[in-house]
Amino acid sequence: MTIVETGIALIVIVVILILAQFFGKKNKINLAKDNLRNVMPVKAKAIILNIEKTALSTSQRQQVKMQVQVMPERGRNFVTEIKELLTWADFDALKSGTIVSVFYNPVTMKEVTLIKAAALN
Repeated sequence: MTIVETGIALIVIVVILILAQFFGKKNKINLAKDNLRNVMPVKAKAIILNIEKTALSTSQRQQVKMQVQVMPERGRNFVTEIKELLTWADFDALKSGTIVSVFYNPVTMKEVTLIKAAALN
């Protein structure tokens, strides 16, 4: 084997190792994201701090953007934003100060979904 062939073989081996390292990290990142999606949501109460209509509406539903303060049973309260499609009746019943029930992702504290307004029970 000549020096040139040996050099080419080393370069090929280095490139293969770099690619293996890159794809290995990428798979670990994707696995971590999948694990976040598979976390069981936690139920909590939240208070609506602000609610406003968005441009999206149908004859039966209105999309709203709500800023809410989530009050978990464990841990600190946190503020986040929720976008939901509500019936017009539900929209009319909700205003700043209304207590609602939500599900949230306890890992990211960002994925929050409205369950039901306590005022609508």
